[in-house]
Amino acid sequence: YTPCMGRATQRVELIAGEREALEDLRKRQRSARSLAFRAGIILGGATGSNDKEVAKQLRTTNWTVGFWRKRFNRGRLEALYDERLAISASRR
Repeated sequence: YTPCMGRATQRVELIAGEREALEDLRKRQRSARSLAFRAGIILGGATGSNDKEVAKQLRTTNWTVGFWRKRFNRGRLEALYDERLAISASRR
């Protein structure tokens, strides 16, 4: 018997300049709180942490971490800015 481990963690590979941009978003005083939060999710994923570890650290759900990792992998930094899609996805 093998216990169910859930879905696989979306691996995050940062390309040149993305780490610095994400760090800036996370630290900037004027950044929207939600954007800084998303940057933290991606930075957590870039260190090799799984969804559960990042969710615990940021006090959110595994689903939220997986959602933003997947969005980042598809659309890179621009995907973190799209509030409209984030709201509609959370209402499903």
